[in-house]
Amino acid sequence: GYQQWSRRTEARQTIAAVKQEPTLLPDGSSLLLSAKAAADVDFTGVNRNVALRPGAEAYIKVHHDKARPFIVHAGALTVTAVGTAFDVRRDAGRVTVTVEEGAVQLVAPGPNGPTRWRAAAGVRVAYSEDSRTAVVSNVDPNVALRWRYGELAYDDTPLEAVIADVNRYSTAHVVVRDPEVERLRFTGTVFVVSICDWLKALEAEYPVTTRDLGD
Repeated sequence: GYQQWSRRTEARQTIAAVKQEPTLLPDGSSLLLSAKAAADVDFTGVNRNVALRPGAEAYIKVHHDKARPFIVHAGALTVTAVGTAFDVRRDAGRVTVTVEEGAVQLVAPGPNGPTRWRAAAGVRVAYSEDSRTAVVSNVDPNVALRWRYGELAYDDTPLEAVIADVNRYSTAHVVVRDPEVERLRFTGTVFVVSICDWLKALEAEYPVTTRDLGD
């Protein structure tokens, strides 16, 4: 009876990233959000629920509680864990889950109904809400999750997607005038503390010119 009462007292809350520092959740789990991201936390029921807002990425270390599953909602995809560490990124029409420790269960609409995936440590699941399919691959979490330390790492990624990430961390807004530039592929690392230097470095490697518009 006390356990049920104590769960009801846990308030709903919205967490927004101000500084890149982890937030301690009511159950002892920790939540680290990417820049300008937000998540809604609801631990008032039987399950522990975290809903990511669009454009958010979250690294979560789940406090073990077998009786209360920890569920992350990201668009059409749900990720269930008991005690583990994993990362969920929600982009437009796409959700990417990377597992660092333990294992998680994923559920989302598939071509012929709900589809389930199980991902263990070192596995990434990239789910497309448009095609309702997922690509499962092996990754090195230490490399894939370097954004936690202010390093944005990319491998053959469209420059459009890289700029979208940069704009979340930069105090200045980067605008690409040419669609052909957005389609260029980028491999490398962007350091959050020196985004302006990275923009200048682009001019040496790509057929682009950067200008400061002042606003």
